[in-house]
Amino acid sequence: MTITTKQGDSGETYLCGKKLKSSLHVQAIGQLDELNSWIGFILTEELSEKSKQILTLVQDHIFRISSELCGMKPLESEVVESIEKWVTEIESQLEPLTNFITPGGTKASAKLHITRTVCRRSERVLVALRKSHDSNPDILKYINRLSDLLFLLARLENKN
Repeated sequence: MTITTKQGDSGETYLCGKKLKSSLHVQAIGQLDELNSWIGFILTEELSEKSKQILTLVQDHIFRISSELCGMKPLESEVVESIEKWVTEIESQLEPLTNFITPGGTKASAKLHITRTVCRRSERVLVALRKSHDSNPDILKYINRLSDLLFLLARLENKN
C-alpha cells in the first residue's frame, strides 16, 4: 500500500470523512499534529524522568483528542483530571512567579516554551471549532491546562 492516494489533490481529505482541507476540523487536527510533533521533539532532549513520563502520556492524550474530533471514542474527563494533578504537583515544586519570564534557558526549556505557544494556537482553532460545531468541552479544558503544564515543565527543566 502506498501513502500517495492522490485523493487530496483537489483540496479535500478523507481524514474523518470527506472534508475540505481548509475546514476547521482539519485545521484543528493539523494543529494537534504539530503540537504532538513538538512534544516528540522535546522528548529527544535530556529531561527529568518525570517530564518524560508526563510528555509521553500527553502525546497519547493528543492522539485521543484528534480521534474524538473524527467522531471516535470521546476523551474521558479523567484525562483532564490527570493534567490538573500534574499542574498542581509541578507548581508545588517551583517558586511563585513575581514577574513575567523570558522564554529560554536550557534547550529543553526553550522547546517547551515554543510548544506552549503551539498549544495556545491549537486552542484558538479548537475554540473556533467549538463555536461552529458541538464538541466535548473537556477538549478545551485539556488544551488550556496543557499550555499551563508546558509552561511549568519549562520552568522545572530550567530549575533542574
